[in-house]
Amino acid sequence: MGSVLLTHDFQVKLIDFGLSERTADALHSVCGTPLYCSPELLFLPTNFRDEGVAGAPADVWSTGILLFAVLTGCSPFDDSSFSSLRQEVYRNSIKFPSHLSELVQDLLASILTSDPAARPTIPTLLSHPWLVKNVALYRSTIRLVRMKSLSRGSFHSETEDSSDAASSLDDAGASYRDLLYDQLAEQEEQSPPTR
Repeated sequence: MGSVLLTHDFQVKLIDFGLSERTADALHSVCGTPLYCSPELLFLPTNFRDEGVAGAPADVWSTGILLFAVLTGCSPFDDSSFSSLRQEVYRNSIKFPSHLSELVQDLLASILTSDPAARPTIPTLLSHPWLVKNVALYRSTIRLVRMKSLSRGSFHSETEDSSDAASSLDDAGASYRDLLYDQLAEQEEQSPPTR
């Protein structure tokens, strides 16, 4: 998980997109960290290299590996060697730790299915009950952290140069803006569409 960072206010940041592809582009080779590669990439047959593999289902798989690692502290597959990783992914025998709820196990099982056509799309994922519940909890927790920081006055400007201090937004201003955007987004979600 070396390409996943957590900011001081608990925002997840993904980095290192050196081998990324455009969304519409098909993938024609195995690249990136093998642990996060989907089965269709790990077992990409020679005759499919010209056609390529759809990137979105492969990205959903990678997201599932990351979610599993975040929730359990380990990989769902033995990644001690490329050979053992391929064997485990081929068998797709994921053992879920007992502390994971049935809802999140259901989510992970749907994401980490070998058949790319059977994997959920991003919009489907975002409507999964586990994500709906936990994203709301995460947002409210982040809001509380920001509000407490604002009330303590613990923010500081990251700008060292006073010449651009006037034009830059300091942490408190950025947090206030984020809280305002969150509030507007919540109001938008709660109000029925006007069309």
